[in-house]
Amino acid sequence: MKRKSVYYTEKWKYTALLMILPALLVVFVFTIYPFLRSVRYAFTDYNMASTTPRFIGLTNYVNMVLDKSFSLVVQNSLKITFVYTVMINIFSLFLSILIYKVGTKFGNLIKTIIYFPQLLSMVVVGFLWRIMFNYNYGPINSLLSALGVSHDLLPQWLGDVNLVIPSVSVALVWLVAGYYAIVYFAGLINIPHMYYEVAAIEGATPWKELIHVTLPFLAPSITISTVLLTVESLSVFAVPAAMTDGGGPGRYGTTMALWAYNTYYSNFQYGKAIAISVVLGLVAILLAFVEMKILLNREDNVV
Repeated sequence: MKRKSVYYTEKWKYTALLMILPALLVVFVFTIYPFLRSVRYAFTDYNMASTTPRFIGLTNYVNMVLDKSFSLVVQNSLKITFVYTVMINIFSLFLSILIYKVGTKFGNLIKTIIYFPQLLSMVVVGFLWRIMFNYNYGPINSLLSALGVSHDLLPQWLGDVNLVIPSVSVALVWLVAGYYAIVYFAGLINIPHMYYEVAAIEGATPWKELIHVTLPFLAPSITISTVLLTVESLSVFAVPAAMTDGGGPGRYGTTMALWAYNTYYSNFQYGKAIAISVVLGLVAILLAFVEMKILLNREDNVV
């Protein structure tokens, strides 16, 4: 009987492997292979004029680091990553708790409203928020004018080097927060209600319920969401490109992904653009690994 059980276990193991094999092939053909091929081109002088790319070693990576835009673009990307990850997590958690508290009737309406931005393309979202932040006729500045702010004191949201990244971050939070709010809501409804009942009996405040009941149960969802948000934030380029005319003013609205895009399609420096993308991909993998390690350790401590 034991031998028969082992036989069926081995059989299902190979069956499962065969079932996921097509998906693994798709990932290899459309993700892993192009990435490895890109790594090869990053060591060449590949550009619009070259018919046969010539090996130039680490020149593209050196030129990338020595580029006067490098430090600024990296700072922009890190700022967006921090704001994107932290603010979306906080705002999404707040929205999920709001949906949970109001009940099914109004909760479904709120979920529909907050998920709507996900149905729009990123370019559309970028142009929408470009209008919202317009200095002369944007709704935000129009509201400030109605509240008595002088026209000369109105913020240049997308023209001020200190405001362009926060403005882009607001648009990104509006775009994505609804999706993760629904993810957190799915986790909330699976928390056994008896834990909240015990907390209420012991006189716990809403804040203590959040810290000692809600967050520990949502820890797995928060972990995977944080990792996904980090990777997403590093690859953002369509929204800032649409909002800032390709990354302005200067390079103060340019992210690493947008820099790679402009280098490839505007400057036709294909080798350098691929080098930027390779570095961006490696940074995303490294950050995701570190976050997974830290957050999973915290999950273990909670449990």
